[in-house]
Amino acid sequence: MKVQAVDRHFGSPDRKRMVHLSFRQMLELKVFGYAQIFTRTKQGWRHPVPFYVVECKDHGYFIDYAHGYRRYFTCPLCRDRQKREMVAVKKAVG
Repeated sequence: MKVQAVDRHFGSPDRKRMVHLSFRQMLELKVFGYAQIFTRTKQGWRHPVPFYVVECKDHGYFIDYAHGYRRYFTCPLCRDRQKREMVAVKKAVG
């Protein structure tokens, strides 16, 4: 199966990547909400890190790596919305 996912790690900020998923990956995505798709080393990193396709309830699929000890994922579109809302609140407060 193929899914289209927002990829802000390896391309332009508005880039979407077509991700090919095996049956097992598709099952993991449906059950857990994420599935590992590849392992890469980004520029400036010392070691390779697993990247996942993750489902956002508001925006669909995105590619991210697990953050912190709790291994959480952050949708880049949700993060952008939160930043815009914080700027609007700061302007309103003065």
